[in-house]
Order: sequence, then structure tokens, then C-alpha cells
Amino acid sequence: MTTEFFKKRSLGDSLETRDEEKLNTDKGKGRDATRCLMAMAYVYLAAAIIFEVLGTLTLKNTEGFTKVIPIILTLVCHGICFVALAAALKSLPISMVYSIWAGVGTAAMAFIGLWMFNEPLPFHKVMATTLIVIGVVMLNYTQPKTEQIAKGDTTETLTIDKSSVNVKTTEIVAQRNSG
Repeated sequence: MTTEFFKKRSLGDSLETRDEEKLNTDKGKGRDATRCLMAMAYVYLAAAIIFEVLGTLTLKNTEGFTKVIPIILTLVCHGICFVALAAALKSLPISMVYSIWAGVGTAAMAFIGLWMFNEPLPFHKVMATTLIVIGVVMLNYTQPKTEQIAKGDTTETLTIDKSSVNVKTTEIVAQRNSG
């Protein structure tokens, strides 16, 4: 084991160099974990949308909150929806989560209303729904990279140049002490 250690590193390597090497090898694992976290956040968001749509469909069947079973189903579906939405918000920004949730839910209800309840879908409704979908897409393309916003991605803070931080800190302390 000691011969492998010396083969990989020379005796002149500093501890900082070894730490940087460790960080560089750990970045791949961190990115995989971040991708997994982001994928789960989108699964939670999809579940929130599905249960919001189901809750709204069962709400129509409550007939003014006079039927007990549809009332219970509505409350359960919307409860699951908000739990899943809260789980998605752990890793995704609220502006993105809410716009997707509201936009996709609205578009889905417009088409489900047409399909299940024979509600009319005039041209202006199609255009309005299309604009909602375009708006959601545009909002999501203006967000920062998902790897930067996911919790647990600290690669940026771990790669700070220590020498420049120490110099700046020394300058700030000297200015405070002189004044």
C-alpha cells in the first residue's frame, strides 16, 4: 500500500495538492448525486401535477361538496399534490416549480375538459393554453443550471483559491486597524 502511495504522489506534493486531487475525483460522484436529486425533484413535480389534476377532477364530482366520497378523494389528492410540491421545492426554485405546476395543470385541465366533459375548446382557448406552455418553457430556459441550484452541490465553494482569500482578508483587517 505504501508503494502505491509513493507512485501516485511525489514527496514534494503539498497537502493542498492532495486535497485538490481528492476534490477532482469526488466531483464525478457529486454530479451524479446532484443529477439523481434533480431527477427526483422532477418526479415529485410530475406527481404534484398529476394529483392536482386528479383532485380537480374529483372536485367536479363533489356536486357542491354534497357527496362524501368525492370530497374525501379531492382532499386526499390535493394533500398528496402539496406534499409532492413541497418535496420538489427542496431542490428546485419556486419560480420554476410553480410555473410548471400551474401551467401544465391548466393546460391539462383544458384538454381533459374537452375530452371528458365535452367542454368547448375555441381557438382563443387553444391560443391562450399555447401561450401558457410557451411561457413555462421560456421561464425554464432562463433559470440557472440545475446543477448550480441543487442543494449539496458545493463544488464552487470548495475550489476557492486560498491564497487570494488570505491576501484580501489581510488587507481588510489592516484597513480596519488603521482607521
